Amino acid sequence: MTSQDPQWTDEDRNLLLALAAEEREECDGCRQPLTLSTDNARMYDWRVHRKVCRVCALLEVTASNDAENQERGVKYSVSRETDG
Repeated sequence: MTSQDPQWTDEDRNLLLALAAEEREECDGCRQPLTLSTDNARMYDWRVHRKVCRVCALLEVTASNDAENQERGVKYSVSRETDG
């Protein structure tokens, strides 16, 4: 009979449990700690940083145009066109 090393060590399990506990204390939307993000006294401590991914924008426009044509089951992929 052969014995195998366990796939998960005690340290692996402890780290995973700690991560799960931390994630339970985060807002589902912004991933900030709920103790901070729900505190009215800290309402003006937050800043929003906005970035536009041009690839996502192109995908959304394409998907929206396809939806107008009622085409179903379409899958999208992106490739980068380069000169050279």
